[in-house]
Parts: sequence; C-alpha cells; structure tokens
Amino acid sequence: MSYDDGVTWRRAPVKPEHGRWKATVDHPAGAAFVSPRSSVTDLDGNSQRQTITRAYALG
Repeated sequence: MSYDDGVTWRRAPVKPEHGRWKATVDHPAGAAFVSPRSSVTDLDGNSQRQTITRAYALG
C-alpha cells in the first residue's frame, strides 16, 4: 500500500479467508489517498503486477 502516490510502499498482510484472499490495511494518520499494488505468480512462473494509484480517498 502507498499513501504518497507510489513514492514509498508498505506491505499489507494477506491471508486466505472463506475461499478468498483478504488484506489487512492500517491507514496512517494524515493519509489522504490509498494506492494498492499486488503481485502474483503461479506455479508455471507466470506473473502479474497491478498498481491502482489513488484507488480510494480517506476522510
């Protein structure tokens, strides 16, 4: 997760829950926007990375 439009990144813990994956996000004080980034790789080595800048606003 990024709170400064991708200048810096923080990891969010991800765990399986009811057949889906869930990330736990703690927004820091003063943050205005959240930009998530995900990376996945399958057993064959195929991978995908996705970033959504300012996916949602806080406040």
